[in-house]
Order: sequence, then C-alpha cells, then structure tokens
Amino acid sequence: MISVIVPFFNAEKTLHRCIDSILLQTYEDLEILLVDDGSTDNSGRIAEEYKSDTRIKVFHKENGGLSSARNYGLEKTNGAYISFVDADDWIEARTFETVLNSIWDSDICGFGRSTDSPKANKIWRPVTRVEIIDNKEAVKRLILDGSIKHAVWDKVYKAELFEGIRFPEGHNYEDFYVTHKIIHAAQRIVLLPNIFYHYVQNKGSITHTLSANNNLDLWMACHDLYEAYKGCGKEYEQACLNSCINSIYRTWGTLFLLKSECRQEQVKKIASFAKHHCEEIVDQKPQIRLVLHLAATGTKWSMFFAYCMNKMSGLLHPNKFY
Repeated sequence: MISVIVPFFNAEKTLHRCIDSILLQTYEDLEILLVDDGSTDNSGRIAEEYKSDTRIKVFHKENGGLSSARNYGLEKTNGAYISFVDADDWIEARTFETVLNSIWDSDICGFGRSTDSPKANKIWRPVTRVEIIDNKEAVKRLILDGSIKHAVWDKVYKAELFEGIRFPEGHNYEDFYVTHKIIHAAQRIVLLPNIFYHYVQNKGSITHTLSANNNLDLWMACHDLYEAYKGCGKEYEQACLNSCINSIYRTWGTLFLLKSECRQEQVKKIASFAKHHCEEIVDQKPQIRLVLHLAATGTKWSMFFAYCMNKMSGLLHPNKFY
C-alpha cells in the first residue's frame, strides 16, 4: 500500500483536481491522508466530501505550515511506501502503477515533472531512460548537477526511510533539509523518464514570492546544505558554497525590510560567511561580488545600498537582482 500525504491550506480552488487525480490512479491500494492545516476557506469541507471513499482519511489541525502538516501526515501513515502531493498540483493516472512495477528492491523511485504555469509548461526528466543508481551517485546528482531535485513530491519512498527524519517546521524551503538525508538513508534509487507530476505554479505561491522572509529562508536552507557537505570533497563543498553565495546575493538587500529581531542572528551569520569566503568568488559576476562584499560588512547601510541596487535594476532590466 502507498500512503499519499496531501497537506492543504486554503486550497479550495485546486483541491478537487488534486484529490481526483489520486483517486483516478490505476493502482488502487492507496491510503490518502488529507491534512487540513487550519484552512479558513471551504477546503476542509471539500476534503470531508471525499470520505465516502474508504481510502480517504481527513485530518484537521491548527495552522502550522507545510512542514507541520507533512509531519502530521507521516505520523498517521500505514503504507509500505510514502508519496507527497501538494494541494495545488496533480499526478498522472498511471503514476503509482508504473512506480511499483519499477521500484522492485530499490528504496526510492524518482520521475519527471511538468512545471505548469500560465505562460508555458516546462518539462523536466531526471533521466532519458530507466536507471538504477546507488545513494552515492544519487547524492552526486542532487548536489553537483541537479539531475535529481530537492523536491520531495517527484519521488516515492519506502516508508522506513523516514524513521528519525522529519521536515523542519517554520521554513519555506523544507525539502532542502530533508531530501539529501533520505537519499543517504537509501541504498538503491530507480529513476524513470516518465512525466508523472504536474507542479502548478500559481502567482503568489510561497516559494515564488520575492520577500525578505522568503529570501532569508532560502539562505538558511542553502547554508544548512553547505554545513552538511563542506567536508565531503572539494566539488561538493564548492557547489554548496555557490548556492550560499547566490542566496546571499538574493537576500542581503531584502533584509533591510525585516525588523531587527527577525534578522539579527542570520545577519551575523551571513556577514561572517561572506567575509570568510570573499576571496573565493573571483569568478562570480561583478554585481554578485559587490553584494557579497557589502554583506561582509554586516551593516544596515550596506543592506540599504543593495536594496537600492535591486530597485534600480528593476527599472533598468526585466530581471531583478534578488
């Protein structure tokens, strides 16, 4: 049995599509956990309407964020495998049948996705043909070339992999903290070229909204990954370092907008990190080098200067600095 965890918050416009896509699976031995994270719209009522299907379990909890809802779902699962589907998204009908026919003695099955947006759909595949790899190769693809993504929803997992692993609550880039740990716990990973998951990008979604808090969360996630891999070889350390540098580039100017108590600890950490690594960014673009040197000062005026750079860039160019 596959336990499918669907966390949702105020998703009345998309929840029907999401749940229906799971119920239409050609593989039917499912446990579908709908976790209502304190919705204030009709989402909770919509979820209740599906309880006539005995595979559906509905849980209502106080709002705690996506990680909290996923963790709640993990505590309630009974399946041998676990999958995640976010309430904005949907999956193809043969997803779970194909996965279970392919996973065999592997611990994780990853597959392709379609990023659906109002402008255009973008297809991404982890491989061009079926591949079975070990966890070392999977970590390499996750960290170095990005052919395995950090998202948890384009994969199906053996349930035992989540023993002792939970999503960090209070963060927007929660998958960054978890995926590499799950891959480490796995022995074999099978990758499929099939496009099964439809990742729907809505205007205003959390991880695509440029805000000070969101950018700060990105920095914290990248720094956590850097701490995890900085002693694992030069290639891994440099890749994670580049992610940190790019996140500082996005973050520093927006920190000017945060209240002092929200930014104080991370500002010190960013400044210390930037100061320590300034000499390692000679190959970066001039504006990235400038922002990193500004961050190394740790001063509010440097945040303001970077903030003004962002505003000016927005006037002169279609793509902003942050």
